Amino acid sequence: MKVELHDSLESILPEWEELFRADLHATPFMSPQWARAWWPTWGVSGRPWIIAVRENGRLVGLAPFLLRRRGPLRVLAQPGSHPSRDVLAVPELRADVAETVAAEIVHRRREWDLLATTWFPESSAIERSLRQGALRFRHRRTAAYPGIELPDSFDEYLASLPRKRRKDLRRHLRRLDDGVLEVQQVNGTAAIKAAVDRWQALKLSWWDTKEAEIHPGQRGPQFVGFLRDLMVLMIPAGLGEVWELRHSGQVVGVEISLVDRRTFYSWQGGYDPAVAHLGPGKVAIGEGIRLAIAAGRRYYDLMRGGQDYKYWYGCHDRNGHSVLVGNDRMTSRAALLAIGPLERLRGSSGGDSSEEAGD
Repeated sequence: MKVELHDSLESILPEWEELFRADLHATPFMSPQWARAWWPTWGVSGRPWIIAVRENGRLVGLAPFLLRRRGPLRVLAQPGSHPSRDVLAVPELRADVAETVAAEIVHRRREWDLLATTWFPESSAIERSLRQGALRFRHRRTAAYPGIELPDSFDEYLASLPRKRRKDLRRHLRRLDDGVLEVQQVNGTAAIKAAVDRWQALKLSWWDTKEAEIHPGQRGPQFVGFLRDLMVLMIPAGLGEVWELRHSGQVVGVEISLVDRRTFYSWQGGYDPAVAHLGPGKVAIGEGIRLAIAAGRRYYDLMRGGQDYKYWYGCHDRNGHSVLVGNDRMTSRAALLAIGPLERLRGSSGGDSSEEAGD
């Protein structure tokens, strides 16, 4: 296999699209659409560091990273924080591609000091390969990603819930079935952008009414701009959905989700507090589960965070591990030694580093 390192998106995007479609394990966070929206918003402080693997001239593997400065350190990071990010590869060469990517990272260790990433250890091919190299690992923290393994039918799913919850969810979904609430999918560039703007306004209104905390980044223009650009790309590619929840003809909720062959990613929801009595969030999640099963998807991902409401639907945790990887260079070794005490200090004072967009 031949390895190339690309420092721009444009040089690899057309082949990236073809490879993404061929990889049965690919998630939206590995798509070229994600890269095209993420890099201009969040990656401007660094440069692309994209490992491409070829066999007989054909692109068979890809691992995108961002290389940027953090003080004196050169840090490699993945563009987005969802742990399902991994190498892209044609299915029959996945293990070989992961080994080749890991070997290239080790080979280029003089170009970086730390690799900062998040994985589901049980499913990451690249982590297994990196652990076979001469690298040092430090686990930083574990985050819960609640989700539901979906059965063959919605009735089977309902039967898995306790009787009281089953009855309650059916009652909420009757508001859709009886026309009290309506769900409409949004398409078209202008309509998608307008719906994302409504999402932010509704979410802020909902959380301010409840006097609850919200990720501070979601209050500003940068994150909502990223969502606009992203969903305009994702929806035509079949990788995203934006729904408007309507009551008496008025938009009272907006749901922003990502999808792939296997999984529905329930990402962002915003609702009008004036219709809180109708349970718009419960209606939206229940309908999302129902439609995901109808589409043949096998998993419903409620994304990062162990909030209590997620477990009402029968979620179980998948644990994403945030990992720092160092090499044998003195700068890297010193950084790994220093980070441990610093993060323990942050933890004891209640601090927590906020994650970047993508989750």
